[in-house]
Amino acid sequence: MSYLLPRVFLSSETGAVDNTACRDFCGLDTLSASQVLRRLRDRDLLQKKGAGSQTLLLA
Repeated sequence: MSYLLPRVFLSSETGAVDNTACRDFCGLDTLSASQVLRRLRDRDLLQKKGAGSQTLLLA
């Protein structure tokens, strides 16, 4: 999962990340981006705010 490290850096620069930003930055599809973000959240690297299409993950 070498794409996890750039994700942490991007979220720490902007303060938040969403599925769209993850897809654009990592070149993933929607499901894969969701899985990456969920893993980061589960590892307490990001905190979830909101739900559905308004979900943001904060660094």
